[in-house]
Amino acid sequence: EEGQPGKAVVGLPPAPEKPIRMEHASPAQTPAGATFKLTGSITDPDARVRGVQLAYRTGSTGKFITVSGMYSLGQFRTQIPGLAVKPPLIEYYLLAVDKSGLPLTSRGDAAAPLRVVVPGGGVLTSPFFWVPVGLAVAGGAVLTAFFLTKTSPITTSSVTIGVKE
Repeated sequence: EEGQPGKAVVGLPPAPEKPIRMEHASPAQTPAGATFKLTGSITDPDARVRGVQLAYRTGSTGKFITVSGMYSLGQFRTQIPGLAVKPPLIEYYLLAVDKSGLPLTSRGDAAAPLRVVVPGGGVLTSPFFWVPVGLAVAGGAVLTAFFLTKTSPITTSSVTIGVKE
């Protein structure tokens, strides 16, 4: 009647959907190469959640890899494989999805993922540090050996010995 699109609803308006809450505690750090296990709970009063998805990546750039987690009775668990757990960090986010696969709630997202430090990296474990250092040490050893074994040019001298009886 007022020029607004849509179908006029007769009777009571539908009840508003109750909010869904996902709880998950992210640890501060995890060891490199170890499977990173994630658990949590979902409070879903209207029972709309049908599954959980995990998106993760190594470092802070690149594409996220998405995997499905286990969800049952309001609890979920999933994991990031050890091959992806590399220094300096891993980023991830969790999605609670409905039966169509559409997200209902999340912890983190692609623009602001959860981060976990993976210690053990740095310059001292990088081959980009050790290869040049090894070449410099080997070169120094070769030059030292060269200068220590170098002798002065050979000079000849003559000596006259006279023997008389």
